Amino acid sequence: MRKTKKIIKKRLKRTCSCCGKPLAIIIYTDKSYWGGHYWGKIGITTKKATREAMKAGSHPVNFHGTILHVWNKDPVPYKFVEDWEYSKCYWKP
Repeated sequence: MRKTKKIIKKRLKRTCSCCGKPLAIIIYTDKSYWGGHYWGKIGITTKKATREAMKAGSHPVNFHGTILHVWNKDPVPYKFVEDWEYSKCYWKP
């Protein structure tokens, strides 16, 4: 097995969702990255969409002995933002 040299595809500047520090992220052509931990995309909804989802009601669900109230309708997000964390925030106890 030969080691191949990683080629930089692009560089991103993001902020940590936990502490707010700036992150400099490097994305390589093999879809790996360095400089932070990626959690996925979070949907951002309007207050109106949230109110409509709350009006639709909720129902109780038993989850490992804990009763949770789950909404019957999800609010529709109007945009998605990336969730990145600084390495020290990720490994913090």
